Formats: sequence, structure tokens, C-alpha cells
Amino acid sequence: MGFPKKIFRFFARPVKSMFPYHVSFTVSLPCFLRGFSTKEGFVRETWVSLQPGFPTKLILTIHKDIKTTHYIYTMSNANRILTLFKARKNILEILDDLDYETTDYAGFSINEIDAMYVNNQLDLLMNHQSNGKKVYVKFYLDAKQIRPANLDNIIEDLFVIDTVLTKNDTLIIITEDEPNDTIITKLKYLFDHDGIFVVIHNINRLQFNILNHKLVPPTEIIHDEAKIAELQKKFNIKSLQQLPEISRFDPLALAMCMRPGQICEINRNSATALSYKYYRICV
Repeated sequence: MGFPKKIFRFFARPVKSMFPYHVSFTVSLPCFLRGFSTKEGFVRETWVSLQPGFPTKLILTIHKDIKTTHYIYTMSNANRILTLFKARKNILEILDDLDYETTDYAGFSINEIDAMYVNNQLDLLMNHQSNGKKVYVKFYLDAKQIRPANLDNIIEDLFVIDTVLTKNDTLIIITEDEPNDTIITKLKYLFDHDGIFVVIHNINRLQFNILNHKLVPPTEIIHDEAKIAELQKKFNIKSLQQLPEISRFDPLALAMCMRPGQICEINRNSATALSYKYYRICV
């Protein structure tokens, strides 16, 4: 574009080192600097927002002990962090609606999420407020598609080695893409044979909260055995398997962590009765 380049230089002493850092920012103007943070010991934060039509790249050079490290940040990195921020925010809202204790993980800024992503600290562990069951949210972003071997390693770490979870708890894995048929078959096998319940979310599905969408009717999982018995009597059914089905891989069932065999109550709008309750069994 022919704009002059401006170089910002300053010295800062790292937290755990006696060697100063020589940091130079080289950017094409006009732009806005707001600070930057590095795990090498730099405390100051910086972000770059470029106007449309100008170069979308910041080159940060850090000199330490004669070694030079170059970091190139583009707008794709910014979009990546924003996607993670929205996904984390919405999964916390969903779990809060399901009565999990999310207070310890709420209120983090997008810069803090960026730091968590760099240090691989995005995972969440929460307890249910009434029954004490736990849910573990694992961000698996190392590859576009999770493989059965990767899934086995995660389960072994959480259920066997570290015993963070039990078979009464829920494991949620957030991935880059939708699970393929092989993974879906694996998830069914894990629940049917080992009693381990795993939910896999595509990160793109978590860019909004499906439970708050105006086209999604209010839905609740029925846990009260007396209410289920009354339901059977009301509809004169001998087995709950006679109810209409909802797949455990349905987007709504995934969001609510609905297990096979559970009954859900759906409140839908009706042209004649204003609202009407429907019931589905998860399969």
C-alpha cells in the first residue's frame, strides 16, 4: 500500500531471568496496539487490529541470549481464539442450564482464553449441584478428526489412571469436525459394554447455545421415577420403549447429555391448545 513502517522498541526484564528482552514490533500503519503477552516472561499484553484493506500480519521478534524467535500472527489466529471463546462460553451456559456448578470457570476474557489455548489448559471439570455427578469437558484440537485410539487414550487417562471420572459421570469432547461413523460406533460400544458415556461436540455447533434458540422448544429430562410411572399409566403403555424415540446423537440430546433410556419432556406450541407436552425416549 506504500505506507511507511514504524518500529516500536522497548526493553523489559523477564520475571525469572536476569537477561533483558529486546522486543521490536514491525507493523504497517495504520493499526492499533493494545499489548501482547508471551510465556517467556513478558507481562505486558498486546493485540493488533488492522483496518480493512491493510496487511493483516504482525511480526513479533524476541531476542533472548543471542537466540531469536519469530512469531507471526494473522487474522486467522484471531478468528481461532474467538471461536474457542464462543465455544467455551456456550458450553458453560449449557452446563449451567443442566445444573452444573460453573462459577469457577465464568468471566474469563478472550485474552485469558488465548493464554489457556497456548498452554493447553482449556479443559473443564464440574460437579452437578444436586446429585454430585461430574462432567469433564475435553478440548481435542490436535487434529481435525478424533480417532478411536485417541479416544481410548483419553478414556484411559480419565477413567482408569487418574480416576477423575466414574461410569456415572459424563465426558464431553470438543473436536474440529463431526464424528464419523467409526467414532459413532465406538461411542455406542463404550456405553453398551463399558457403561462409559461420551458426548462429542463439533466446535462449530457451539458457536451458539442451542437451548436458547427460539426454534428449539423447552426440553427437560425426567428423572422422577414416580412421574415416569404416571406417564406410563396416562398413555397406557407397558414399556417405555413404546414411546417415540430421539437419538442420543440428535443435536438437542447431545447438548443435554441425554443418555439412552432416559425420557425427555418437550413443550411445543400448539395451534389449538397453545402448548402441548410431547415425550421421547433416548436411544
